Amino acid sequence: EDGNLIPKRICVVGARAEATLPDRIWLELNALFPDAAFDIHLVGPHVPEEKHEQVRELNNGRLTLTWTRALYQEVHEYYDIPDLYVIFNSGVGHGVDDANWKEALDLMFNQSGFKPCLFTSHNKEDTARDYSYLSRRQDCRFITHPQENPFMALKKEVALNNLHYVINSNHSYALVKGAPPGGLIWGGSIIEKIRAAAASS
Repeated sequence: EDGNLIPKRICVVGARAEATLPDRIWLELNALFPDAAFDIHLVGPHVPEEKHEQVRELNNGRLTLTWTRALYQEVHEYYDIPDLYVIFNSGVGHGVDDANWKEALDLMFNQSGFKPCLFTSHNKEDTARDYSYLSRRQDCRFITHPQENPFMALKKEVALNNLHYVINSNHSYALVKGAPPGGLIWGGSIIEKIRAAAASS
């Protein structure tokens, strides 16, 4: 939606396995975008204690990794707003951690400059639940509706809480952003800019 702009400040909310990935995985970003520098902030209560508040610079400062062991809503006010939020396999549609997710999403959708949020899901059923939850929120609109992720994990796994439930991590993805009550996001797409100009005239 913003053309070819590359999100350089990325916040991974609810980081779990992502918080333990080896450096070489994140360095793929520099390989894909050699002219860009990235600042990745991994936030979540499952971030390993030994990584909490660590900051690591790699590749001559072209990649910075920061780890914070906390709920996003506990640290939102202390960090710059990122260019992109990423929520891997969130399960927001399950409703198990609905209170925590609702508070975090309220901030991401309404108090973060309407920055895009990339969601992934485990499989088609998980995607349908997440889509249902997000589409019911009045403060969320879809930039890209759910679709299969060509970079999904190829390894099939069995969910620990349901042995009949087979998953592929990051099977599907959707891109959303917060939407103000009037539905108009100033400075968004060309169409939105035209609407904004018309509204102010």
